Amino acid sequence: SDQFGEIHCPFPVSLTLDEAPDNAARALIEILIRCPCPDEERDTRPLFADASGRPYTHARLDTLLRAVLTFLYGARVASLYTWHSYRSGLATALHAAGV
Repeated sequence: SDQFGEIHCPFPVSLTLDEAPDNAARALIEILIRCPCPDEERDTRPLFADASGRPYTHARLDTLLRAVLTFLYGARVASLYTWHSYRSGLATALHAAGV
């Protein structure tokens, strides 16, 4: 969810913790162990941030996605996808799975 509930959803994201090696909740716990966050900063510090602690901008994430897709599949295929493609695909897959 976006931090102010203005764009996507006003509800928090809930993650279930289990023993699977690719469990998202477990990965976040490991990040907190490696990079502790003081309690008084938890409400204001972004979960995913650059080295200076600022949240990633859309432009930066778009550049990273394009670079990864270009490396893996070439520039022509990379030009077909955006972050919205992944959100839309995930929503479709979750709906198909009855989630």
